[in-house]
This record gives sequence, structure tokens and C-alpha cells, in this order.
Amino acid sequence: MDGIWIRSQNKQVLINVNGYVTYTRETRIGERKYVYEINASSREHAAHLSTYTTEERALQVLDSIQQFIACNGEMNGCKFNVFEMPAE
Repeated sequence: MDGIWIRSQNKQVLINVNGYVTYTRETRIGERKYVYEINASSREHAAHLSTYTTEERALQVLDSIQQFIACNGEMNGCKFNVFEMPAE
């Protein structure tokens, strides 16, 4: 299976991403506050992976996913098969 396995921030979704990972700015209904959501796609499905309160944090997480891919799942000297979305 090609792609990268990613587990969502709430641990309820495990998706083999072989499409894209992106973040979007969303407005919370009834509030003047933005949140930044990271979403991903596979060949058949799309999934919400995480939500962050700042754009900077969302971009840091995307950077971590990129590093995970570039290092073939190796982080801090350990080999991982699944990237887990970090908390805020």
C-alpha cells in the first residue's frame, strides 16, 4: 500500500493518505474566531485530522508530516509506520 498512514488528533480516524494533506482557515459559527483545520484524502475518502488555534501551529504540524515522509517514517532514531497528529 502506498501513501502515509496518519492517525487523527482525536484518535478516531486512521487513514492511508495517498492524495493530499492541507489546512484551511475556518470561522467558528457565532464567533469571530478562526481555527485551522488539517484534512487529508485517500483514493476513496477524505478525513478531518486535527484542529489548531493558530496558523503557525498548523504549519508546524504540516512541516512535521513533511519531515516524517522525507525520513521514511524515522523520527528521533525510531522507525514508525503511523504519523500521529499532535495535540494543540
